[in-house]
Amino acid sequence: MWGVLGAGPLALAATLYAPPTAVVQAAPAPHPAEAGTPADPRGAAELFVDLWLRADGSDADNGIAAGVRALAPEVDLPRRPRSTDAPPAAARTRA
Repeated sequence: MWGVLGAGPLALAATLYAPPTAVVQAAPAPHPAEAGTPADPRGAAELFVDLWLRADGSDADNGIAAGVRALAPEVDLPRRPRSTDAPPAAARTRA
């Protein structure tokens, strides 16, 4: 029992005076599922809804319709009557 009690301080002294060793740990390899994890989709969904609400199917060559087509090519654009006014406030989206 005295030997065990004496070995404790000796082990502490040996640990304090031992030369430091650097432990190098390899970085974990990325998993294929984590590499393709998409970002939060709320911003893209907000952008798509905003563009779709302002799009006009009768004028498919404008920039708004091109933005909708870039996000979702298979979506039909709504047909709106020709108007030079700004879209109403209810047609705007905000997160």
